[in-house]
Amino acid sequence: MLKVLGSGPQNARIVILGDCPGNEEEAAGKPFIGTSGQELARMLREVGLNKDDCYLTYACKYRPPGNKIDDWCHTKKSIGMRTAFIPIGGRWTHPLVDESFKELETELAALPNVQIIIGMGNLALFSQTGERGVTNWRGSEMLNRQKIPFVPTLHPSTIMRNWAARPYVIHDLKNRVVKRLENGFERPHWNFNIAPTIVEVLDCLNNLKGDIALDVETLGGHIVCLGVAWSERDAMCIPFQDASGVTWGHDEWKEIIAAVDNLQKNNRCWIVGQNWNYDAQYFAEDFNIRTMADFDTLIAQSVLFPGVERSLGFLASMYCDWYSYWKEDGKDWNKGIKDFAKEFTYNCRDCCATWEIAQRQREFILQSRLTSQFTERMQYSYHVFDMMRRGVNRDPKRVKKMKEEMEEAIQERVLVVAEAAGKPVNFASPKQVADLFFKQLGCAPIAKRGQPGKVSTDDEALKKLSEKYPEHAPLATAILECRSLSSLKSNFIEALSDPDGRYRSSWMATGTETFRLTSSGNAFHRGGPLQNITDGKHTHSGRKLPNLRSTIVPDPGYTLFNCDLERADLQVVVWEADDVDMKQKLREHVDVHTENAKDVFNITTPTEQQRHFGKTFVHLTNYGGSARTCAIKVGCTVHQADLMQRRWFEVHPGILDWHRRTLAYLNGTRTIKNRFGYRRIYFDRVDGLLPEALAWLPQSTVSLLISLQQMAIEADPRIQMLMQGHDSIVGQYRTELEEDVLKTMKAASMIAIPYDDPLFIPLELATSTDSWGMVEKRAW
Repeated sequence: MLKVLGSGPQNARIVILGDCPGNEEEAAGKPFIGTSGQELARMLREVGLNKDDCYLTYACKYRPPGNKIDDWCHTKKSIGMRTAFIPIGGRWTHPLVDESFKELETELAALPNVQIIIGMGNLALFSQTGERGVTNWRGSEMLNRQKIPFVPTLHPSTIMRNWAARPYVIHDLKNRVVKRLENGFERPHWNFNIAPTIVEVLDCLNNLKGDIALDVETLGGHIVCLGVAWSERDAMCIPFQDASGVTWGHDEWKEIIAAVDNLQKNNRCWIVGQNWNYDAQYFAEDFNIRTMADFDTLIAQSVLFPGVERSLGFLASMYCDWYSYWKEDGKDWNKGIKDFAKEFTYNCRDCCATWEIAQRQREFILQSRLTSQFTERMQYSYHVFDMMRRGVNRDPKRVKKMKEEMEEAIQERVLVVAEAAGKPVNFASPKQVADLFFKQLGCAPIAKRGQPGKVSTDDEALKKLSEKYPEHAPLATAILECRSLSSLKSNFIEALSDPDGRYRSSWMATGTETFRLTSSGNAFHRGGPLQNITDGKHTHSGRKLPNLRSTIVPDPGYTLFNCDLERADLQVVVWEADDVDMKQKLREHVDVHTENAKDVFNITTPTEQQRHFGKTFVHLTNYGGSARTCAIKVGCTVHQADLMQRRWFEVHPGILDWHRRTLAYLNGTRTIKNRFGYRRIYFDRVDGLLPEALAWLPQSTVSLLISLQQMAIEADPRIQMLMQGHDSIVGQYRTELEEDVLKTMKAASMIAIPYDDPLFIPLELATSTDSWGMVEKRAW
């Protein structure tokens, strides 16, 4: 095992500290000379630095077997003691790591002109600060144990595996290294008041103007404190509970709530929040006021950079002028360690970061010409908040009966699995499921994504097994259905309703990168997701699923409605391709899949099997699937798939043109834009991104359309929205007003997707006075 010593000029201002050498570094005996070192040099050049001017070294100067440095530094005491590892800062480290740490301290002390150390990787971070988790800490401006400025970031080898993270390292080098070398390393001073008097609280709240950031911390399902910041450095934490109990008298409490409620009156203050709809639930529950944000940093990030992380810590690392990760401070509180002063300070840090992030994001929104899109998403978030506060009416008797049905359905599938396996199998045990398929049945193992050598039995793996081994598909499907039913049973049937009997979800207004809503349990650990609730009709195995939707009933005197967009994604694809023939077929409501099978096979009367084949094949082809991908999915040769794709593109050249245009945008700008003006920037390598980009366009367009239709319909106060799916909305209206309300709904839903040939996708109506599970289609 060869030792790789540090190298570089002794008068260097910058030290670059990696985790450990790789194969090429060990062979040459020099740091950062391999592929990762070459990428490091490129990134340094992009920010105006020269690798040759830096001193290069490692936290561990020896290469661990398989380059797995985590095996030499971990938290498992039993393994550490058994292998004679050495405890350092709560970790168990290999003796060679301990030796390297000691040598590194001497090495750094011998470099007289060092102004900053760039730590690349987890071990580099740990060696200098005792912290772990470089993904969280990256970009932080810290001091190492010798009080030398230290900035952790991702290792170049990580960038080689995850190219989309490269801009983060560039940002860290430019804004935390180059900028500090030019302007100096000075930690900012915060002005926090975490123990204000009632006079200070009221004086602050009554005199604030302009942007203010608000944030709550909670305890036992109630607000423990409310933070307010009016600059990136100034904040107050208003405690509502402390170690001694309640902090304000009844009259003082009422005065504070009234002052909070008055903040937005006459446009005096603009409230800034991060994922504000979460905090707003507490304002409604504890203060009985509806306080909505004017600017939500999470929504702003979703509009600016769909698909990019949106946590407050990450946003602060990218937008704040000075940054050091502080979110660990809140974890002790969540673990039950109630240090109120620490939590109140943490609350102020959250507020100041949120305030500063909003200022930078606002600039980016203006520069990117996304003001109307951001405004639209903010307005939609208000509708989403009202929807989640409204909740749904769940019939307790039906819930009880449905629980019994689900337990029977699960047991039926458990018996199917046990009969096939010859013994009971715990479908929730990855090991037992892996033994069944990969040992007992002899299926080829499916590797875990990103973890070679480890097998996977997750849902995706079981679906792959079903496709590869049709004879085992019923078994895999039974396990998949068991998992789904068990999840729905615990997350929906057994989930608690609120004290008023309503079942409420937390809905995230910009849940996915395609702007599709996501739902989960509410802020008070009650309720649960309202998406993917089964209607009893859809099953891969032919076994009936329980109709969970039948438990959701209209309020007395109301009718439930369910409105779906028919073939919405397909229509957007056709309009993107400007395929005149397909447009006409869709307008005439012909069976598109039969028509597509005719084109794929060049026949006039396809069989049902050919129709199903054509449906899958065309879908994959339209979304950029290669001939090989299509061949694997539909079970034909690559040569056959290639011929059929050529035939498809000859008949529908607009699809191929759409692919080429999208690829040109990706190659030229890394950006694609839908017809509503929303964009998606890709930071990953462009190779292989085409299918993802092609899917984003119709999916995002449909998600945005359904949200616009929801807002337009809900403009009528007689209509109450209850929930939303990807391409459907569910609500209720008073039954006695049905005729007039339906006319309003139909007119409001006619929103054009602004192509040159405008696309209108009408909503299909289904209603019921019984339950969501019993809605039946009807004419408007």
